[in-house]
Amino acid sequence: MVAKFSRYIDNKIISNLKDTDLWGKKLSADCFKNSNVFLAIRDNYFSFYYNGGRLFRFGSEGFSTNVKYVAFIDKPLEGDIFEKNIFLDGYDRIKENCKKYSADTEAQGVSCIYHKYPYTSDKSNVVVLDIEITAPGDKETRIDILLFNKDLRKLRFIEAKKYDNKEIKSKTKPEVVEQLERYEELIARRNDFLPAYKEHIDTLNKFFSQKLSTPEKMDDKVRLLIFGFDKDQKEGGLDKITKKLNSYNVSCYSIGNIKGISAENLWKKTD
Repeated sequence: MVAKFSRYIDNKIISNLKDTDLWGKKLSADCFKNSNVFLAIRDNYFSFYYNGGRLFRFGSEGFSTNVKYVAFIDKPLEGDIFEKNIFLDGYDRIKENCKKYSADTEAQGVSCIYHKYPYTSDKSNVVVLDIEITAPGDKETRIDILLFNKDLRKLRFIEAKKYDNKEIKSKTKPEVVEQLERYEELIARRNDFLPAYKEHIDTLNKFFSQKLSTPEKMDDKVRLLIFGFDKDQKEGGLDKITKKLNSYNVSCYSIGNIKGISAENLWKKTD
């Protein structure tokens, strides 16, 4: 039996999170005031993302982070780290290291979108509701972005690739086409994505004072975002790449500097 895709989180975990000093003194403001950190609901735990890396995880065992983000600590460490005082006192250093390890990656490019257009934003009709979406029992699934169009009450999955990624280039069928087809097959055979994200939004509204409408529809096609190219690359190769992808019925949007992206344009250009 295939495990259920879930965005349920126990009320006790939410209560425990809100009782922590790290939440009260640092994370809460960064998630909901400064938009520096993206809070993502998972299957009974939270993930906190910053500049392309997972800054913290919070679940039944409390906070944890990757050992490489606390490399400034002068004692032997390995695996995930759960020492809460370290996280509060070293918060800014942990963020710096998280950013450093994600530098110049596709994940850091994606972070420009979720930091600029998080679901907390009231400046855009289209926001990022979730990132790094994985499905139980499918280790190859990790869709980069889930957009939410508040007016249409519709969800749309986006896969992001840098221009230098070989998966978008081929004289025959690019690898990314098969990747998108695999994702779309997954979406088609599951009926638990939309209910899960309804629960996701209900949690955000109830416990984190958001005012998001409930999603009622979800695209069955996964769109493609290509970014990270200069003028010469745009004129020299981008057109051939997009024409090839279009021939396989891939809807894609391209932008050189990801920092200038508009979530609403990303939605419109991938319709």
